[in-house]
Amino acid sequence: MLTMFFFRSRNQWPAYKKMIPRYLSKIDPETEQRFYAAFNELFSLGNPDPAIALAEDLLSVVGGPITDGFRMTWPPQARLPLNAAERVH
Repeated sequence: MLTMFFFRSRNQWPAYKKMIPRYLSKIDPETEQRFYAAFNELFSLGNPDPAIALAEDLLSVVGGPITDGFRMTWPPQARLPLNAAERVH
């Protein structure tokens, strides 16, 4: 999703699967390196901080993530019980 946002925010067709690194390097080699480094650290070391920082930087062009102050609540009758045995089928 982050790469799709990146491409769309630059008026480019989104890339999928194996084509993502190739298209990233054509459009913005520096950002391609940031993607590689961030997700390499996430998946090899389990450190999400570079990926989060990358996402925040990319989302800053549209005002940042929508989670700032976002809250969605549901009335109690719309919620399912936590215990599966209590659920009505």
